[in-house]
Amino acid sequence: MNLHFFAPCPPGAESVLEKELLRAGGGGLRAGFRGVSFLGDLNTAYRASLELRTASRILLQLISENAADENEIYRLVSAYPWESEFDSQHTIACRVTGVPKDKDPRFANLRLKDGIVDRFRRAGQSRPNIDRHNPDVRIEARWDGKRVSVFLNWSGAPLHERGYRLERTDAVLRETTAAAVVSLAGWEKMAREGASFVDPVCGSGTLLAEAAFIAMDAPPSVHRKDWGFHLLKRHNEEVWQNLVNEGRIRFGKALDKLPPFFGYDIDPDALAAARSNLRRAGLSQAVRLEQHDITAGRPSSWPMSASGLLCADPPYGVRSGGDPQPVYKALGDLFRELDSGWRMSLLAPDKKTASGCFLRAGEYLKTVSGGMDVVLALYSRLPGKPGKSGKPEKPEKPHFKPFSQLPPPDPKAPSLKKLLKKKLQALGRWADKTGVTSYRIWDADMPEFNAAVDWYEGKWLHVQEFEAPRKVPEEKALRRLFTLLDVLKELTGCSDENLYLKTRRRGVRPYGKPGDSSERFIIRENGRRFFVNFNDYLDSGIFLDHRSTRARIEGMAAGKTFLNLFCYTGSATVMAASGGALRSVSVDVSNTYLKWSRDNLKLNKLSSSSHQFVRADAFDFLKNDRNFYDLVFIDPPTYSNGSGRRDWSVQEHHAPLLRLALSRLKEDGCIIFSVNFRRFVLDRQLAREYRVREITQQTVPPDFVGRGGAHRCWEIRKK
Repeated sequence: MNLHFFAPCPPGAESVLEKELLRAGGGGLRAGFRGVSFLGDLNTAYRASLELRTASRILLQLISENAADENEIYRLVSAYPWESEFDSQHTIACRVTGVPKDKDPRFANLRLKDGIVDRFRRAGQSRPNIDRHNPDVRIEARWDGKRVSVFLNWSGAPLHERGYRLERTDAVLRETTAAAVVSLAGWEKMAREGASFVDPVCGSGTLLAEAAFIAMDAPPSVHRKDWGFHLLKRHNEEVWQNLVNEGRIRFGKALDKLPPFFGYDIDPDALAAARSNLRRAGLSQAVRLEQHDITAGRPSSWPMSASGLLCADPPYGVRSGGDPQPVYKALGDLFRELDSGWRMSLLAPDKKTASGCFLRAGEYLKTVSGGMDVVLALYSRLPGKPGKSGKPEKPEKPHFKPFSQLPPPDPKAPSLKKLLKKKLQALGRWADKTGVTSYRIWDADMPEFNAAVDWYEGKWLHVQEFEAPRKVPEEKALRRLFTLLDVLKELTGCSDENLYLKTRRRGVRPYGKPGDSSERFIIRENGRRFFVNFNDYLDSGIFLDHRSTRARIEGMAAGKTFLNLFCYTGSATVMAASGGALRSVSVDVSNTYLKWSRDNLKLNKLSSSSHQFVRADAFDFLKNDRNFYDLVFIDPPTYSNGSGRRDWSVQEHHAPLLRLALSRLKEDGCIIFSVNFRRFVLDRQLAREYRVREITQQTVPPDFVGRGGAHRCWEIRKK
């Protein structure tokens, strides 16, 4: 069952937190100011608590209703079964935020507390005691005078308390803000490429530790002991410990793969604190620390890397002990000496202070550190053009923009924009309501713009251009394509780097073999996660039109044996296993897709011991197999041929294939058979010999309704 959560974060870090939640399996992501709401189950909540880097808390939403005054808050809260969430002997603390200026927040807090304790009394239990400083359970609410949302603080104490930073200096940088600073500078990608990380004013080592956790892809809270959910009745210790153990294993395996890390500071006490903190974080052998005054120039031990990230939170305000400008100027001078592959990320109280490094930032981002409004200044080196000390350096411009040289827009661009905007609004409402995060937004709805477009996780656009009629000049077809791409980017906010175009133009081979540059992403569906690849194949690795079919399979699979013919990347197998299938066999002729299927199973923490993957032609497998199955899924291609493979035509060969499959079906079993061929006609003799029921209307989701539908689907059973 999906639960509703909200994860607050530092301002400016919302986009980073969205990516973190996506990896943690969160669904229905909606970013707001200083936080992201998401959907998930218990496993998602635990994983988010353990793995989120920029979230300050994980809040479980229990109530979200209209409330015009404090008495309405009391009524809603006192009606909620708090006794099912925690025991009355636990102490509580209550807090209401966002209260209108004409209201007293203390009275709102009082009514929230009264509603909870009165509910326990009516349930025949003692009232919980209040502990404002160190409560067992924290209840938070947000009320704007019109609507109230009430949350249980799932994670407990703030998530910046990782458990490793016990030694402190005058620095006030929280771990969550440090993680955001490092992530916004693009460190994750740089770390994968082996770039160095340097903090020239490292203080107690917070930036170093958080950057190392990111480079390791390790859970930042793996060392933390105390959690709010430990005292909640929803808590499942076995599930939690499995995730903690998995995180510790990941942590240990990644230590040897870390790129170079260096930390410098003028203060020996700060370095002593950093050593203690890094030791508790398990990173003492991974980071080199050295006493050095950065205003004296670059230290001799500075890494001689072609690329790296210089990341710093220089002293300012009360920490500076005077004028902070010498440190900022020294950092600017140092950065100019580095190779073109280096970047710099600096925190400063304002743009004026940051400008003391005499470099022009490529971007300024506003955030908060230690309760102060600050800016994050991001810099990139210009290749081959070292800056001159004392003069601002222009920010690096992108070397490549895929669609920067566009032909004039098509005359029908306004109509396209109007229709696509209308579709996006309608589909967005449907997706928010159902928790769907990847769906089709365009399916050649105007014949001039002949493409299918899928919108994945609110981030990636996958555009499949269909071949234009021969009568359409190539120049006109290109103009229409680029017009479509322009409108898509404008309405979705998708960047060039996240837009993937596949073409079926004459003379272009539709499929390619993945090379070393293959990049896979993770998307979510019905609480499960799947790998997709937008680069190397015409299709992404999951057929979105079968979203409802997969859910149907999950609902039918409990206690069943499952056969997945033409299994592709095994998404149906994952759903069957998730639904409780006792055993499954997945068959495909491609080793690539079989490996992909295994990876999808592993991604969802499903044991492979009961799930077999077989490389075979479907006909050959059915002829030689001696097992019987309760549930069979057959979703074949329309046509296929290849070296050493049987030629296949779904219209010509579906009847003999289905007869073979029915011979392996148990008496009360079911075959789900699907085709994408629009002119397909099911063999009439099959309908006479077996119980055949078309279920297309139940399996085609709303984003694929229209234009003849994406597929047709039947259930076939023995009489």
